[in-house]
Amino acid sequence: NESGLQEQDNANNIRILDRALVPTKAIEPNMQNAALLGGALALIFGLGLGYLKEFLDRTIKSQDDIEATTGLAVLGMIPSVDEPAPASGNVRELYIMKHPNSTAAESCRVLRTNLLFCSPDKPLRSLVVTSSNPVEGKTMTIINLGVVMAQAGHRTLIVDSDMRRPRVHKVLKVGNDAGLSNLIVGERQLDQVVRSTELPNLMVLPCGPIPPNPAELLQ
Repeated sequence: NESGLQEQDNANNIRILDRALVPTKAIEPNMQNAALLGGALALIFGLGLGYLKEFLDRTIKSQDDIEATTGLAVLGMIPSVDEPAPASGNVRELYIMKHPNSTAAESCRVLRTNLLFCSPDKPLRSLVVTSSNPVEGKTMTIINLGVVMAQAGHRTLIVDSDMRRPRVHKVLKVGNDAGLSNLIVGERQLDQVVRSTELPNLMVLPCGPIPPNPAELLQ
């Protein structure tokens, strides 16, 4: 009987090699690998999104963008100036008169030089400054350009033909009781509407009384 029992025990070849150990951390998910993979995917996605945004962006940000879009040469770029405090009594349009050595003043002089060299054989006699929308800097541009022209010794006349929101007379502190609108309809003569300013060689033809039909009047 003992031999038979021993023979039956020998038939079982399973033996315990190592005792099972209680794990100290989870096998899945692997947070370190997941973080590395997520960071890599986020970086690739971010670069792709940035490239797509740059590819779809059609706004103008530099001089090269202007020339490439319009096919025209840029005459000059004037930096923006700080808005003065209302209580100071100064206006932004007269910034270069108050700060003749500033970057903005030098940029206006560069613009003046480029304009004068645009037509060396036939000097420019008149120049139109306009834009498609209001509050885009027409008044500031034309006043500063007129100032640097006058400072260079050129007799300069600024004509304010904005018959909806004229501001040249306010900035240069001249009267606006008569001006371009009176001149067009024949109510006044030229010498009666041109105003002198405190700057030598700089004169102003203000808008005058705002007409009810400015487009038809200018036409």
